[in-house]
Amino acid sequence: APQHTEPQTPPPTPSEYRPAIPDELVRHYLARSGVQTNDPRLERLVGLAAQKFVADVANDALMHARLRAQATAPKGKAAKDSATKMTLTTDDLEKSVKDYGVALHKPAYYADASHP
Repeated sequence: APQHTEPQTPPPTPSEYRPAIPDELVRHYLARSGVQTNDPRLERLVGLAAQKFVADVANDALMHARLRAQATAPKGKAAKDSATKMTLTTDDLEKSVKDYGVALHKPAYYADASHP
């Protein structure tokens, strides 16, 4: 079997990669937290770590929403409707961040509260 001989490009370094969280926002929260740095690599690394955290939390919240949808769906209908639109609720987010040691509390009058 022929092997691929295409050269592989190395992954971008943190300074070459543009994270979803802007450097200015990272700088703001670093300064607000008391961190003073002029190293853009550190700022970019913190931005990448924050982006990974947000992506992991969102992915976990989606998993909780899917489990909730499967638990409430009538038998036989869950597999057919698995490609339908999902609605993430604050409860899904709360369960997701709890896995990371973050306590999230919402007021009892919150708009998507499932309990009256």
